[in-house]
Amino acid sequence: MVSYDEKQRLLRDFHHEPAWALGVVLKCAACLLILVGFAVIGITTDLQSDAHSGAAAEGGSRTIKKERASVVESRNAFEERRARFEGQSTAPQCQAAH
Repeated sequence: MVSYDEKQRLLRDFHHEPAWALGVVLKCAACLLILVGFAVIGITTDLQSDAHSGAAAEGGSRTIKKERASVVESRNAFEERRARFEGQSTAPQCQAAH
């Protein structure tokens, strides 16, 4: 809790604070410019990465097909392993039930 004397001192010091309106406006403008700068950097980086990936897609369609083929191959290997695992995990349960 703030005592009466502290409150009076704080109020007195508050009025002597060097907060000029122009300074506050300039600080806000500087912060907004920084935010706009970050947004511009983000947009240009995103556009450059899209352009780069678009060029890679046009010139590197063979790479994309190779990647898709490897995904299909990996999926098939996964399905085979899962089928083997399910076959092994259900077989002992069936034998134990008999």
